[in-house]
Amino acid sequence: MDKKRYIVLQKTNGKCGHCGKPIVGATVTFDHVTPKYYGGTLHQNNVIALCKDCNKAKGSSLVNIDKYYKFASKKAKIQAKFYAIDFFKDRGRFFNKKERSVISTYIKTLKKTI
Repeated sequence: MDKKRYIVLQKTNGKCGHCGKPIVGATVTFDHVTPKYYGGTLHQNNVIALCKDCNKAKGSSLVNIDKYYKFASKKAKIQAKFYAIDFFKDRGRFFNKKERSVISTYIKTLKKTI
């Protein structure tokens, strides 16, 4: 197992970050907490291990990190929140008005939970 995969799996103790089902090998996917749709990257603070079903169900949604990633460590959730806040800080101008509104609400929610 490569180092990055190991680090990501440690965030959820080898379980799906959402449903808690044990994940190994081919059943693990890397979910972008800040979705690729919004420009999210594979930075280690922006990925959490999910099973394929949960990753597919989440899609490119911006979710409540504390509620969606129930089986992720507290540290992983905090890192993901800081990543998202920092990531969107200077990128708002690249999104349309509706997306900017969604992102603004999302960031306000994140800041309240840190």
